Amino acid sequence: MQMHIRTLRAADDAAIETIIRECLIEFGGNREGLAWQDDSLSALSAFYAGEDREYWVAVSEDGSLLGGCGIAPFAGSADVCELQKMYLIGEARGTGAAGELLRTALGFAASRYRECYLETLATMEAANRFYRKHGFRELGAPLAGSEHFACDAWYIRPLQTDPKQTDWSQTDHKQTDLKQTDRTQSGQNQAGWKSRRVDGMGSSVFSKVFAWKEEAVRLGREMIDLSIGTPDRPPAPEIRRALSAAALREDAYGYPGTRGSIAFRQQAAAWMAHRFGASVDAELELLPLMGSQDGLAHLAQALCDPGDLALVPDPGYPIYAGALRLAGVTPHLLPLRRENGFLPDLSAVPDEVWSRARFILVGFPGNPIGARADESDFAQLLALARKWNVLIVHDLAYSELGFDGYRPMSILALPGAKEQAIELHSCSKSFNMPGCRVGFAAGNAAAIGALHELKGHIDFGVFEPVQEAAIEAFRLAMAAPSGDRGVAPLYERRRDVFCAALAAEGWHVDKPAATMFIWAELPERFLRGGRAGSASVFAGELLLATGVAVVPGEAFGVEGEGFVRIALVREEDTLREAARRIGRFIRGEIAEV
Repeated sequence: MQMHIRTLRAADDAAIETIIRECLIEFGGNREGLAWQDDSLSALSAFYAGEDREYWVAVSEDGSLLGGCGIAPFAGSADVCELQKMYLIGEARGTGAAGELLRTALGFAASRYRECYLETLATMEAANRFYRKHGFRELGAPLAGSEHFACDAWYIRPLQTDPKQTDWSQTDHKQTDLKQTDRTQSGQNQAGWKSRRVDGMGSSVFSKVFAWKEEAVRLGREMIDLSIGTPDRPPAPEIRRALSAAALREDAYGYPGTRGSIAFRQQAAAWMAHRFGASVDAELELLPLMGSQDGLAHLAQALCDPGDLALVPDPGYPIYAGALRLAGVTPHLLPLRRENGFLPDLSAVPDEVWSRARFILVGFPGNPIGARADESDFAQLLALARKWNVLIVHDLAYSELGFDGYRPMSILALPGAKEQAIELHSCSKSFNMPGCRVGFAAGNAAAIGALHELKGHIDFGVFEPVQEAAIEAFRLAMAAPSGDRGVAPLYERRRDVFCAALAAEGWHVDKPAATMFIWAELPERFLRGGRAGSASVFAGELLLATGVAVVPGEAFGVEGEGFVRIALVREEDTLREAARRIGRFIRGEIAEV
C-alpha cells in the first residue's frame, strides 16, 4: 500500500475522530473510562499543538486517512510520555503503516522523554503483540496518574534516538516508575549520547516549521518563507571587496585570537561613540564575537554558577533561555504583554527575585517583538540594577532597524552605565552580514573579561578577513551623510507595504517600531472563546494551504501563544503576494493556491 506519514491538520479532525470511534466500537471500547469519552477527541489538532506533543496520520495515495497515533506527556511528567490514540482502519493493518507511525512517534519522543508508556485493551490482541514486538514491556498495573480506568493492559518502553538500534524485546528491564532517574535502567545511555541539557536548549516548534516546509514542498506549494530573520540583501560592495582582498592575503589564515585585532576593537569603539555617544575602552571593555548569539550563548556560563538566577523576557529569542539551561541557571521570566507596550513590568518583579538575580537580559528593540524603549525606560532599569547589584545585559542586535524617526539607543550612553551593563551588537542585521558571523560585546570590564576568559577555552576568535570586512562596515556607516539610516528605510517600507496589504485582506496587525519582524496576533476567525487559538495550528495550516511560512509565537515562550512572527525578508511584491494568500486562508478560501 502506497502511503506517507505527516502531522495532523485541523482539516483532519473529523476524519481521524471517525476512525478512532469506529475502531473503539470494533473492539468494544465505546464506553466510559476509555478514549471514547475524551473531550479532545473532536479537536485533536488543537490538543496536540504544544511543543511537548504531536500527532501523526498515515495518508493513502488518494489522500484519505488510514489512521494515526500521538505522543504527549504522561500525567504532566517531563520524563515519561504516552503513546496515545493509535488506531488504523482495517485495510491498513498489516501493511506496515503501524510500524511507520510508531517509528515516527518514538523518534519524536526519544528527543524529549526517557520512557514511553501506553495503555490499551487486552481484547486488541494484534495490537498487544505489535507493542511487545517493538520493545514495550508489559506492566502489572497502570502508572499512577492514568485517566483511562477501563484499560486492562499497560506497557512501558525505554527510549533512544534510533528505535532500530536495539532489540528491546530481548532485553531484561527492571520495574520502572515516574521517579526513576538512573540512566542505565531507563536505557538513556543508549539514546545517541545526547544530554537532557541539550534536549532543553530550545523550542521544538522550529523543527515543526521545518517539517511543515518539507510537507508543503511535497504538496507542490510555491514557498514564501517568512519564518527566518535573515537579510535577503548582500552587504555593500565595499564590504565585500574588503573581505575578498583580506581573504587573498597569504598571512590571513593563522589563528586570529579571541581578543580580535586591535584595529577591529578600535573601529568598533569609534562606531559606538559616533552612533550612540557611548565611550568604550577598546582594550578592556570590548570583545569581538562570532555574532551576538555567540555572546548570548556563553555569557551565563561566564557570569554565573549553577543554581544562580537570571531574568529573561518571555517571549524572547530562544537562546536566552537555552543558554541558562546550559549553564544550570534558573530563569525568572519577564512577561512581555500588550497592556504594557510589550515592555517588561519591572515593578512587578519581587524583591526576593531581585536579591537573587545575577543578571537581567533585555532587548530594546528585540526579537520577536520590536517594542520601543526610551531613555526613561533605561533609566528605571539602571536604577533597579544598581539598587540590587544586578548586571544588565542589553541585546542590541537590531540597533539600526528603527522606524518612523526612532533610533534605538545604547544603554552605555547613560552616565555610569558601564559599571552595571554590557551590550551585544551584531553586524548581521545592521550591515547585511549574517553569514560572516561577527559582532561584539561592550561594557563592564569585569563581565567582558569573564566572557573573554571563557571563550579563550572554547575558540580562537573571528576569522581576520571577516574582522576587516566589519571594520569597513563601521567605516562606511560613520562616513555616511547626516541623516542616513542605513538598512532601516528598506524594512520600514516593507513593514508599511505588508501591513497595508494584510489590512486590505482583513487582518489588522500592529506595526512594529523597529526590527524586521511583525508580531501579529491571530486573526479574529481563529479566536476561541474570545481568546486566540493555537498559533501552531494556524501556522501549520497556513503553510500547508498557501506555502507562506511564519513562526508560531510559542517558539519564543509561553507568552507567545496566540501570536505569530513574520519576517520582512522578501521584496515588496512578494510580501503583497504573501498577504493575498494569507487573506484567502483567513477567509476560509483554502483552495489550491
